[in-house]
Amino acid sequence: MADNKSEHAGHRQRMRKKYLEHGIEIFEQQELLEILLYYTNSRKDTSVLSHDLIEKFGSVSAVLDSPYNFLVSSGVSENTAFFLSFLPDLLEVYRNDKIQNKSRTINQKFLPQKLAELYLNGAMEYLYIILLDSNYNEVYSGTVNNSSDLRTKADISMICELALRYSAMYAVISYSRKNGEIFPTSDDVEIAIELYQALNRLNIFLKDVYIISEQKCISFKEAGILFKSKEEFENSSFYDNPLFT
Repeated sequence: MADNKSEHAGHRQRMRKKYLEHGIEIFEQQELLEILLYYTNSRKDTSVLSHDLIEKFGSVSAVLDSPYNFLVSSGVSENTAFFLSFLPDLLEVYRNDKIQNKSRTINQKFLPQKLAELYLNGAMEYLYIILLDSNYNEVYSGTVNNSSDLRTKADISMICELALRYSAMYAVISYSRKNGEIFPTSDDVEIAIELYQALNRLNIFLKDVYIISEQKCISFKEAGILFKSKEEFENSSFYDNPLFT
């Protein structure tokens, strides 16, 4: 019995280590549910339980979306049923808080989703700024003007003033186009360079520029076009890419 308990503990430790070293993408759905069930089943073999639940419901999302009473009638404990039915509600609170809370840590991976939601499904076009402190906590977010993009020195000046006012360390700029066009032009890149340099003189770093249209998004940083100077831009292969013309 002791050997069996030790074997379960060793397996769980290996699964946790696997997640910490490789992330969540490496896991099958059944393995994810198995790990989740650790926290309400300290002794039970959750590998078997997770397999049975996936076989019965079809997927992790289907298990989590099942009502409490249905989960209990499917053979899991009341404690486990509560935990599984509570989790989607908690995740919904988490998702809303990431979008609405004015003081939080920003994960750049989720910025496109956040910005797409803010643009009301592409119905409006405006310049939007997110300012972050040194710990990547959002200190300010809002529209700079009602124009469709970053075009004037007045826009740059306003962004710099906001960054100073809120003691920001980083800035993220985005704008939307309802015509569906998201690929930046040379003018887009040049004005981004001016903003980069203006913020840099204030010891503030421009993290990225996004162009968003409905569900589409392009990141200047990921596209390799967040240049620090016009010289760097002119020496790049920007004009050789048919998308950026």
